[in-house]
Amino acid sequence: MEQLQEKAPYSNEIPVKVVFQMLIDWYRYFLRNWIIILIGGLVGALVGLSYSILKPTKYAAELTFVLEDSKGPGLGNIMGLASQMGFDLGGGASSGVFSGDNILAFLKSRLIVEEALLSKVNIKGKEQSLADYYLTANGFRDQWKDSRELSTISYNPDVARSSFTFYQDSIMLLIYDRLVKTELNVGKPDKN
Repeated sequence: MEQLQEKAPYSNEIPVKVVFQMLIDWYRYFLRNWIIILIGGLVGALVGLSYSILKPTKYAAELTFVLEDSKGPGLGNIMGLASQMGFDLGGGASSGVFSGDNILAFLKSRLIVEEALLSKVNIKGKEQSLADYYLTANGFRDQWKDSRELSTISYNPDVARSSFTFYQDSIMLLIYDRLVKTELNVGKPDKN
């Protein structure tokens, strides 16, 4: 029993001298093997670059749709749309595309928002797209003046959407996301 009591208690402390010795050993190891480390880094960089060049580009898409109920009178959709705007054309409750919460999803869909952004507006005598005005009014053009790709971005309302460049499409998506998440408020009136 006396032998167990004489042993020093376990300590997880490391002396500073040992830490410095470990750092010196690592430094010497890197000096001896610098060529292997350099070659390994270059090979890794080349493999990564090759993979990024050869990997096919993947695109993500988002689809918003609403279902139409085929029951009811032929004018049910028009009556549903009118009732959303506060007009009662009779015919009872409607259950079409423009009824209930369907209209809210429809109005916030990317297609509708982008069509509005690509429409022509006349601001201070200058005809331009709403997207161009949005970029100017929110200071994006000032932020991008040093970027060659972004400083020339323009949305001509007469140009087909399918002919947009990668940058134009990406900026349009950013505008859409910002509008829908922070600036666009779509709601329906309280029936009471």
